[in-house]
Amino acid sequence: MDTVESGGVQARGMRLFHFTHMTFLTALPASLSSALGIAFVLLGTAAVWLIFDASRRTHSTARRERIIRAHRVAGYLFIALFCLMVWLMVLRTGASAEELPIRSTLHIMMALVLVPLLLVKILVARYYKSFTTVLVPLGLMIFTLAFVLVGASAGPTCSALRPLKPYRCRKPRESPKSIDQPPRI
Repeated sequence: MDTVESGGVQARGMRLFHFTHMTFLTALPASLSSALGIAFVLLGTAAVWLIFDASRRTHSTARRERIIRAHRVAGYLFIALFCLMVWLMVLRTGASAEELPIRSTLHIMMALVLVPLLLVKILVARYYKSFTTVLVPLGLMIFTLAFVLVGASAGPTCSALRPLKPYRCRKPRESPKSIDQPPRI
């Protein structure tokens, strides 16, 4: 006889599991986190490529404006995905009562460095037009940091998802006993 009581399921007096409305988000699979991270890096790659493509002199003004608009869209999607991932990771780390491992701590610190860089880039692009010369270096720093941030965590996760096949030796032609025996005459 199952009864629902204060966020958990009980069967004959034993609590089987505890859940809240945030259980799905705090138990986000590592493969989904890695997929979001890879999408994050791909958006960053698209934004960098688009702004470099817009800087070529071979484009007409109208085409250059369309490329810059696409760069802005990729940039805002990049920031939205970053905010989503930060929120999901805060939920995940907040659910843990233990101290975080060093790799997770470094991952959080890299994400925290990314926040002011994104903020400064948006402020310069939107409000401080006289400092536009810093936009490309800022964008490259943001992209590099995002690549390292995702690569440091998604790389090991993705390699763990696809285990290596065990190496199988060929059958020996001779039995081990016959190798150590002197030849028969």
